[in-house]
Amino acid sequence: MQPSFPDRKDIRWKGFDYTSKAHYFVTVNIHDRLHLLGEMNNDEVQLTAAGQMVRDVLLQIPEQFEGTEITSMVIMPNHVHLVLFNEGNHHLPNIMRWFKSITTNHYIHGVKELGWGPFNRTLWQRNYFDHVIRTPKELQNIVDYIKGNPYRWAMKYNEI
Repeated sequence: MQPSFPDRKDIRWKGFDYTSKAHYFVTVNIHDRLHLLGEMNNDEVQLTAAGQMVRDVLLQIPEQFEGTEITSMVIMPNHVHLVLFNEGNHHLPNIMRWFKSITTNHYIHGVKELGWGPFNRTLWQRNYFDHVIRTPKELQNIVDYIKGNPYRWAMKYNEI
């Protein structure tokens, strides 16, 4: 008998060339929404060592993928938001696969050697959210959303 697998939808924009020159809004979530990357202090995120590692890997993306730039980002306790500009040289899914792979390997090392909190089966959720930013106004709205994310989190969970 064949095992049954969940019916998963492809959330990428059908027919869109993800190597296109564009700004991309990307959200990546920790599996099971575990708070592994930081803790809130009023409306500021205090990154854990794992959160600092994730930040460092994000900042390596332009070095690893020439023609890319992180124009905005925030690392929250259980997810990451970023705006990635791609000059058109790289396929967004390849960039995200690299990011998830490197951070997972570093995190596993942190669990084994540095006492970081464990995760369940996988560090990141299977997929990630992306949105192709089409206008300067939309870009500004998303950058404002990213900057305001810690404050909204604190308000939602009554931490300020």
